Amino acid sequence: MIEYVSRGHMRATTVFLARSKEAVETKNGSYRPFVPVEIKRAKPIAPGAGSYSYYARYSGKREDGSHGRIVKALGDNLEAAYVQFLNIDSAQKQIRAGHDAPAVIPSAVDKTSLSDAIQQYLEDCKSVGNAEDTIATKRRILESFETIAMKSGVISVAGLRDPKTGRKVLLDYLSWMKEKMPTVSIEGVGTRSENTRYKNMNKLGAFLKQQGIKAKKDYRAAPNDTGLLSHNEFPKYKNRKAVMYSEETITAWKAAATVDERDLIEFFLATGFRDGEVAHCEWSDINFQDKTINVHAKTKTSTRLWEWSPKDDESREEDIPLSDDFIQRMKDRRKRYAGQHCALIFPNAGCKPNDNLLRIARRAAKRAGITEYIGLHNIRKTFGSIIAEKYGAPYAMVVLGHSDLSTTQGYMAKNASTRQRMRNDLNS
Repeated sequence: MIEYVSRGHMRATTVFLARSKEAVETKNGSYRPFVPVEIKRAKPIAPGAGSYSYYARYSGKREDGSHGRIVKALGDNLEAAYVQFLNIDSAQKQIRAGHDAPAVIPSAVDKTSLSDAIQQYLEDCKSVGNAEDTIATKRRILESFETIAMKSGVISVAGLRDPKTGRKVLLDYLSWMKEKMPTVSIEGVGTRSENTRYKNMNKLGAFLKQQGIKAKKDYRAAPNDTGLLSHNEFPKYKNRKAVMYSEETITAWKAAATVDERDLIEFFLATGFRDGEVAHCEWSDINFQDKTINVHAKTKTSTRLWEWSPKDDESREEDIPLSDDFIQRMKDRRKRYAGQHCALIFPNAGCKPNDNLLRIARRAAKRAGITEYIGLHNIRKTFGSIIAEKYGAPYAMVVLGHSDLSTTQGYMAKNASTRQRMRNDLNS
């Protein structure tokens, strides 16, 4: 019999078991009605096909006053049974430590389980046009939140609606993020973990709002504000200093690139498009006659087996002007790949949107010996800063596809050449 094993690999006294409602016959003709329940990432895994009832086995005081093995029925719902199992296990650990057993508080009962609510929310996000990577991010956040909620005995939406319980779960989730969120990104560049917590809580707040739950109280909240966390308890976003690439960096980057890599680098720098916009951009998005470009939604057709919508489901308010050199480069690329008969400008080998475009651009930077971080936002900030310097921030807001000027202002990087020109002017 495999027992429940904690993270520290210490054998626990409490064992989580399942019993098939259909007797399972073994080779020697006997019956083995109990099977262990496997736990992965703090979640129980159903033993297999068929219907099961769940039990906790532990040593304790029986109803008749004697001590010995106890097998307690936990019901037929796996998630609900697991919550009860965790409560019993916690109580047993406290007893072994010499403390009184805490009262087991049953989780709130609701027709809508937290798991079902999360699944429905993700399906709704997909139906309104959220990108696959956005949905994947939301799924990771909500699944980690669900795990924390289950540890607190909450398996339903109703459990979160209780002010005390909901607040406790959110505070537990914040504590978990502070402990688990990395302070260094995959690329080795320092990140602000508080900004990650802020973004995660905002995404979680959107889910809770759909369930009729307010995550954060208003600033200077009224006494009847139903928000679970105070304004000060909610993570704060700390702005980073905008960084743009120097002319020397861009020149070295382009010089080390292959023809295809340079096409991509030039495209990023000429359009300021987001990664997903570049991946889904088609030749028809470029107006070769007017020398402009815009990003448009794509619907599924007989030749296009996918669909996609830009952020906020909107194209740019105005088309982005393109230089003669860039237009000629795109014409050369289209001619070079005419035999592929693919509508996408930068497809993968199967004529589908390429999810690794930034990685391709980084390869050229590595060959060029560029040590500074090559990231999509820094490319967009380089593009936006140049546009803002020449034509003003309001126009940069339009071509970057922002909905408000404050977002664009966060993209404005300090330009060394501008500072030098100011010094020259002051000293002239």
